Amino acid sequence: MAEEKKCFIIMPITTTESMSKVYRDGEEHFKHVLECLFIPAIKKAGYVPMPPIAKGSDLIHAEIINNLETADLVLCDMSSLNPNVFFEFGIRTSLNKPVSVVKDELTKTVPFDAGIINHQEYKSSLDAWHLDSDINKLSEHINASYSRSNGKNTLWKYFGLKSEVIPYKSEAGSDSKLDYLTLQLDSLREKIDELSRNKRIDNPIGISIPYAPENKLLIANLLWEEVISNIRSEDNVLAAKLSEAKLLDIDMDTGKIVIGLSGGMTVLKDSIMKSSLKIESEIKKVMGGNLKLSVVSQHII
Repeated sequence: MAEEKKCFIIMPITTTESMSKVYRDGEEHFKHVLECLFIPAIKKAGYVPMPPIAKGSDLIHAEIINNLETADLVLCDMSSLNPNVFFEFGIRTSLNKPVSVVKDELTKTVPFDAGIINHQEYKSSLDAWHLDSDINKLSEHINASYSRSNGKNTLWKYFGLKSEVIPYKSEAGSDSKLDYLTLQLDSLREKIDELSRNKRIDNPIGISIPYAPENKLLIANLLWEEVISNIRSEDNVLAAKLSEAKLLDIDMDTGKIVIGLSGGMTVLKDSIMKSSLKIESEIKKVMGGNLKLSVVSQHII
């Protein structure tokens, strides 16, 4: 018996406060989309659905990376333009593996080059009288996406890229995630440089960042932005305060992460430290390990 193909789902996990007022089923909206539309459509298409959340547990980012690498197909829901979804979409694209893109009718446009990919629109209301039709259409879209892809990512043929990311393999360790993302970023920058040379266009990044230990802070800053983004969905005020801070150092061996504030912003520093447990919890989800937060006041250029 042939092994069943697997489809990993990347989509918004929670509904932001602003969007919960738009979607009539509120905070539970994307849970309903997953259970009522995506999973039935994926099964109808002949795939084993791999939901983005595990029952009774938080998101495990290492597991997400593994699923992005190994799944036969990824179903990507760009509804509400969630930054985490675009982050995961970028990783899947760097691996040159097929993606099936969807969005709801409330998301009018898909930004950046992702708009090149053919996407299926679904009705966010999930009304019973058109749900079966949407399931059938999505099922057909999933199969069509995979058939057209020939096992590759559709974006690649538009950019003429030739070399794909080589997945990083190593024993799990405290620095393994940062090492992996460093290699991913390095590979993507090399591809942009190659595109610039071949197409004679300006390189939007300008330089390539080589793989080296000192570059881990750069990758950590990307993850720090993800921490702030995740906190913003629950506490916009705290996220705004954290946006004024800059990640200065991260030491996976000692378990210490240091953020700095410009000048002597004592009030802001005290406010952030009062929420340190919440911040450290989100840091653990995104970066792994048991990192402790340290806030310092210094002049930051």
